[in-house]
Amino acid sequence: MNEKSQVRSVMQKVNGLDFYCELRGKGATIALIPSGEGDCGSFDKVADILANEFTVFTLDMRGMSRSERPANLGPMTAEDLASDVAELIKAFDLAPASVYGCSSGGQCALSIGADYPEVCRNIMVHEAALQNDTPPGAGTEFFKRLVNRLIEIAGSKNAAMVAQRPNNIQDPQAFAALSPEYHERISKNGEVWVDFVLGYADQRTYSAKELANMPPLVFSVGLFSMAWLVEANLQTARRANAEIVWLPCKHFPQVSIPDLLAEHIRKYTKRYL
Repeated sequence: MNEKSQVRSVMQKVNGLDFYCELRGKGATIALIPSGEGDCGSFDKVADILANEFTVFTLDMRGMSRSERPANLGPMTAEDLASDVAELIKAFDLAPASVYGCSSGGQCALSIGADYPEVCRNIMVHEAALQNDTPPGAGTEFFKRLVNRLIEIAGSKNAAMVAQRPNNIQDPQAFAALSPEYHERISKNGEVWVDFVLGYADQRTYSAKELANMPPLVFSVGLFSMAWLVEANLQTARRANAEIVWLPCKHFPQVSIPDLLAEHIRKYTKRYL
């Protein structure tokens, strides 16, 4: 059984915004970047496991949960998210970090590799939101239609984001078991996700040349995930000549298989120390 690690919670300003950050453990740095719900609480178990050997850094993304949500919040590109995380890594003097991201967090991780290679030693991506690499008919407009239908059913953007999360997790009960505080926080993040993340943070594509110039890359995809999302990551991984790892999960392995994900992250962190 993994013990709960001591967490240092810090508010840190970069790029003109205050970010909620968490630091655990000591040793070489691992940065864990949240997906579209923008809250690092889903990483608690993974971070606790890794903190026995590494310094684990994570955060709530701009405009989400405990980070600042300014009145003039606007669309968030992968480049914007990468700048936030890279500047935080620098502010805490954590470079070089092994960077892991899922979904829009995976887009952020890839953009860090492209734009700020000096802050990362290697990059681990699980099912990055690479909408422009999806098969024909399954890109941004397709996903927006799904989300808009979910908004109609759920009644609001906030409710739609909460309702959509369990569908992407192999074990919905594990999602339900996350802390009440986490669920309360993400219940207020849907408007930011719908209005400023979807259709913006998922648009960047990466050429073979860009990928070749990044720190070492590994992609992971879920055995039970949506085929169009998996294919987008396989396409990008092939352009990078990067290793592809299949995990027994859907879109959020930090929730359904935290132990296996932690070992995956540990393996590819230690490979490049």
